[in-house]
Amino acid sequence: MLAVGDIGGKGLLRLGRVAVLVAAVGITAGRCSSLQEIATLPSQIKSERALFRVLADEGSRQNAYRCPPLTVAASPVQRTVGEVAEALERVRVRNPGSPLTLMLLARADCLLGKGADAVVLYRQYALVHQRDQQVWWDAGQLAEKNDLWNEAVRTYRLAIAASPGTAEWRARLGNALYMSGAGYDSALREIDAAAALKPEGQFYAMGGQILMKERRYREAEKWFANAIRTDPKRPYWYLLRADSQWASGDRAGASELCTMLLKQFPDYPQGYFECAWGARLLERRELSVTLIERALALSRGREPWYWVRAGEIYEWSGAPRKALEAYRAALALDESIDMAIEGVKRLNGEK
Repeated sequence: MLAVGDIGGKGLLRLGRVAVLVAAVGITAGRCSSLQEIATLPSQIKSERALFRVLADEGSRQNAYRCPPLTVAASPVQRTVGEVAEALERVRVRNPGSPLTLMLLARADCLLGKGADAVVLYRQYALVHQRDQQVWWDAGQLAEKNDLWNEAVRTYRLAIAASPGTAEWRARLGNALYMSGAGYDSALREIDAAAALKPEGQFYAMGGQILMKERRYREAEKWFANAIRTDPKRPYWYLLRADSQWASGDRAGASELCTMLLKQFPDYPQGYFECAWGARLLERRELSVTLIERALALSRGREPWYWVRAGEIYEWSGAPRKALEAYRAALALDESIDMAIEGVKRLNGEK
């Protein structure tokens, strides 16, 4: 077997690239059990930029950002990555200014379950490439996906210092501040600053969702109204505003908004799904059934939670047979949904 120490110079760096790529896309130890086998794989990475593209690929984004838990007994892949990380550390000692080595070490640390260390290395890499928005995004997402909210705050503050006019960093900072426990006031100040830099519905919606968590429903509604005003073609903002109205007790306003939503977006299944429950709250049985059946039709029956809601509405409206069929349809798509399991048991007379 080829040992790490047997590879020098460019061969070591190339090996590190391939090893990190292999682990990132999930090649198992059974297919690639040694460094020698990894070294013989054809490298798909020709430059730092290409490596970023690999890590940013939608197919491996979760693997790239979510670090596995740190365990005492490492998996075979983690042991391989660990050997590569040790080799890369030796490269960094000889060449501390190598940004590629920093990034690869960060990725390796993440795969080894050392998320906080990985975030620090990503930030060091980002400081070398300050104008590269994707690098800051990677560093921030790595912190967020691993619930390292204080690290996320530090990352976005540095991103803002590097690029003060980027609204996204102000909004992400606001969310990170809230999640870190800094309070909703400081979070909303940052998100409001983001919206001032670049008025977009997503920023107002983010602020509204924070206020919903704080149960400040009427304040949240104003933020969602601004989201609709700035981006009226996004139906989801209407749903968020309706939710805030239901929560605040403004049933008339929520019902009116549902009517407006379904008129403007007649082919939006989630609108019918949410508004069906609104009709349920208003005790409008026929309308509730009509809306949930329209949601099922538009989604082609592929959404298990639509079937769960249909079961609830059928059961409430006095159609137990249809309710049982709906709960069973939900379980056929996702057998783990407790509400559907309980619904089947209840309608079958089971305890």
